[in-house]
Amino acid sequence: MGRNEQQKEPSNMTKVELVIRDEDGNILSQLDPYLMDLGSQSLHDIEGAVENWRQKILPDMEADLLDKAQSQFKQQAKKQWTHL
Repeated sequence: MGRNEQQKEPSNMTKVELVIRDEDGNILSQLDPYLMDLGSQSLHDIEGAVENWRQKILPDMEADLLDKAQSQFKQQAKKQWTHL
């Protein structure tokens, strides 16, 4: 290693990105990347980090998907009523 190069310490941070797509590959929902600290990278620490992330993210993701589904349902119902 050269004199001006610094040795990087191992990082326990992992970037997690969640994208939900329909069967045609269209993005239904996408969250901003989340930096997850994996601690000592033991199985226990990784499971804990994933569980904490899941508890933070899933309620918002579920609400977002439900809002989109409700909007789509309303649009379809409106179209059906206007064609009668």
